[in-house]
Amino acid sequence: MSASGSLSDAPAPPTAEINPRVRPARASFFVRARHWMGLIPQGILSLVDQGLVSATGFATSVLIGRLCDPRELGIYYLALSIVLFIRGIQEQIISTPYMIFNHRRQGAARDAYLGSCFAHQATTAGFTVIGLAGLGTALSLGVGPPSLLPAVFVLLGAAPALLLREFLRQMSFAHLRLHAVLLLDASVAVLQLGGLAIFAWRGWISPSAALAAMGGASAVACMTWFFTERPRMHFAQEHIVADWRRNWTFSRWTLAGQVMGTAVPFVLPWVLAHWHGASATGTLAACSTLVGVGNMFLTGVSNYLTPKAANAYVHEGIPGLRRVLNLAGGACLVVLGGFTLLIAVAGEWLVRIAFDGKYEHVGVVMTVLALSTLVNSLSVTASNGLYALEQVRANFRVDVCVTIVSLFAAALVLPLGVLGAALATFSGTVTGAIARILIVHYAMASHEPQKSKRKPHNTKAKLNLLPCPRTTSARQYPTQRSDRSSG
Repeated sequence: MSASGSLSDAPAPPTAEINPRVRPARASFFVRARHWMGLIPQGILSLVDQGLVSATGFATSVLIGRLCDPRELGIYYLALSIVLFIRGIQEQIISTPYMIFNHRRQGAARDAYLGSCFAHQATTAGFTVIGLAGLGTALSLGVGPPSLLPAVFVLLGAAPALLLREFLRQMSFAHLRLHAVLLLDASVAVLQLGGLAIFAWRGWISPSAALAAMGGASAVACMTWFFTERPRMHFAQEHIVADWRRNWTFSRWTLAGQVMGTAVPFVLPWVLAHWHGASATGTLAACSTLVGVGNMFLTGVSNYLTPKAANAYVHEGIPGLRRVLNLAGGACLVVLGGFTLLIAVAGEWLVRIAFDGKYEHVGVVMTVLALSTLVNSLSVTASNGLYALEQVRANFRVDVCVTIVSLFAAALVLPLGVLGAALATFSGTVTGAIARILIVHYAMASHEPQKSKRKPHNTKAKLNLLPCPRTTSARQYPTQRSDRSSG
C-alpha cells in the first residue's frame, strides 16, 4: 500500500505544487504557509516550534494549577509522567533509528522503511493501550492512588493520539521538514487551549478534562498532517520484520539506556506522592513547569541536533560532527546559563505570580532544577554525538551510572521532600554530563584516524600529481593521504 507525497524528499522545498484533488482555497493556504516558512532558517523554526509546544504545555499546567488544588495538579503530573515515559520508549525504538538510518536509504528502500516505522508505531500504541488497561484494573482493585483512575481511563483513548503526534513530529524532524512540524503543533495548540478554555468556562476543568483535550487536539492535528503531507510509504511484511530487527539491533541499547536514565525521574514523583502526598507532587509539578521553559530551548536544539549531527558525520566526518556539537553546546551554555541566573534571582516570585500564591518557599528547588537543565543540555549534546557515532553501548553504560547515583540520592526525598527530589535529579544529570562529554571526546579522537584511512575514489589519479621520487613509498606522505580522504 502506498501514498504519494513529499515527505521523503528532504530538505523541504520552499514551494510546493497544488494537488488537483485538493480544493483551491485550502491548497492555497498550505502552499503559502510552506512558502513563507521555507524562507526562515531551520534552526530558528525548530526553536519556534518547541517554544509553541512548551507554551502550550505551560499554559495547560498553569491553568490546572490555578483552577485546581495542588493535589489535582499532582494527579495530572503523575498521569502525564506515564505518557512521557512511554513516549521516551517509542522515541528510542522507532524515532531515533529512523533519524539515523533514513539518510542512508534512497527511493523505494526509503519508502518501505517509512512504512515499516509506521507499523512499529501502531504496534507500540497497541501495547500502550493494553498496559493502561492493566494499570486501570490495578487501581480499581486498590493498588495505587485511586484518584488517578479517571485520568488513566481517559488515557486509554488519548495516549495513542499523543504518541502518534510525537512520532509524526520526530519523522518530520528527520526529513528537516520543520514547516510541517510547526503546522502540526500550531494546530494542537489552538485546539487544546481552545478546549481547555471551554472546560474552564463551564467549570469542568480537571486532570481528566485536560488529558481529553490533549488527546482530541492531537487526533485532529494528526489527520490534518496526513492530509497535507501525504507521506510516500510502502507496507510489506518482510520489510517490516527486517527493519524491526535492524532497528532493534541499534535501539536495544538506546532503549535500555532510556529505561535506566528515566527510571528515577519517572519514579521520583510517585515516591514523593507516597511519602508526602499528592500535594507535594503538585509542588514539584509547579516548579518543573516553570523550569520547563528552559527545557523548551533544550528540546528544540535536540530535535534539530539529532539528524543534523548524523548527517554531518556521514558527509563531513569527525570535523563536521565536532563543529555541530561545539555550536550546539555553546548555544546551550549561553542561553540556559542566563535562564538559570534568572531563576536563581526571581524563581520564588515567578512561582507566586504564575500559580496565584499557592506554592511558597520553593526558590531553592527552582534553582536546583534550573541547574539540572543547564547541565543536562551538555549531556544531551554529547549524547547526540555518541548516537551519530553509533556508540549506543556507551550511552547505556552512562545511563546505568546515572541511575545508580540517582537511586542513592533519592533517599533524600524522605527527609527533604520536594527539595530531595530536585537534588536527586541534579546529581544524576551531573554524573551523566561528565561521563558523556569524556566518552564522546575520546570516541571522536579514536574515529578520526580510522576516517583518514579511507581511500577516495580518485586517490590514484591524485597521487600521480605528487612530486614524489619513484623510489618513495606513499606511506611517507600521510598528510596528503589524509587530506584526500576527507574530500
